[in-house]
Amino acid sequence: MGVKPGPCREGCTCRKHNVSHRKKCPPDCTCGLHRGAPKRGTVICSAKNCVKMNDCARGYCYEHYQRWRKHGDPNIYILERNVTAEHYLNKRIKKNRQGCWLWQGALRKGYGEATHAGKSYYNGAHRMAYETWVGPIPRGTVIHHKCSNRSCVNPKHLQAITATENSAEMFERHSMLKEIRELKRRIQDLEEDAA
Repeated sequence: MGVKPGPCREGCTCRKHNVSHRKKCPPDCTCGLHRGAPKRGTVICSAKNCVKMNDCARGYCYEHYQRWRKHGDPNIYILERNVTAEHYLNKRIKKNRQGCWLWQGALRKGYGEATHAGKSYYNGAHRMAYETWVGPIPRGTVIHHKCSNRSCVNPKHLQAITATENSAEMFERHSMLKEIRELKRRIQDLEEDAA
């Protein structure tokens, strides 16, 4: 994709190398538009240090293709052994200006997914963070994001509350957002009337 298309050959009159032109290109074309993944099973996987054949799309073997599809990186090392939960979490966060620690691993419905030491936290990287940096989650409680950012795992933004309190806060937040949208709409109407 980083290749800027140029003329295929001397006297090429195509317009911006459109799809119909690509079909007409000769086999020895050097326009740069045909550079893609090699055909399946023809060469070795293009992932780092892999010697398997490229059985799947994008020039990867099945294992590396699945890693690319799930995590966006074919070379990610999925399961790390003998590392602490704190190290596991710290490798997968990115801090933003609002103080949120955004989960950089797999997400499901906006919540981070984590697997460490044989224990899976589906929709719960924030639960793993709470258990690691704060303490055990009290029975009958859920972990609430004070910052309203589902992918945040900052322990300062997490609190253990009951499911009822969590639902009440969510409804209150949604009603507040609804009021804000309504006020913005009214302001926009007033500005249009003034113009």
